[in-house]
Amino acid sequence: MPSATATDLRIDLRRNTLEIDLPSQAGLSSLTAITRGTLDIGAQGRLLGIELGPLYVSVMDAEPGRDDLVRSAEIPVTLTRSSDGGGMSVTFRRMGTDYEISWPSGNQCWTRQHITGADGQPLRTCAVVVG
Repeated sequence: MPSATATDLRIDLRRNTLEIDLPSQAGLSSLTAITRGTLDIGAQGRLLGIELGPLYVSVMDAEPGRDDLVRSAEIPVTLTRSSDGGGMSVTFRRMGTDYEISWPSGNQCWTRQHITGADGQPLRTCAVVVG
């Protein structure tokens, strides 16, 4: 299964939704008909990633040694093409009847191991709160 890493994440507290930007890459056009996805949720409601048909989008790493707490939930999603036409975003509810994403939420931040600053150290990424 092809995989990608989310490039940005926004939280809309009024609508209680998360929006994840997908990187521009070949094959995103095949996602336009997708209306459901599968969330992977780690310990403490940590958002690990989302499967969108043939594409898996990673958001953050699972906590080491806590793999036994990872669970999945099938959810409705909305895919939107970005204004520049190159990328897409996926929006979904932060909680449903059988799941809740509690991290990241609000202004919490996490370390992105795959993105480094000029000093070579991993960058901390914060969710942008909308509304």
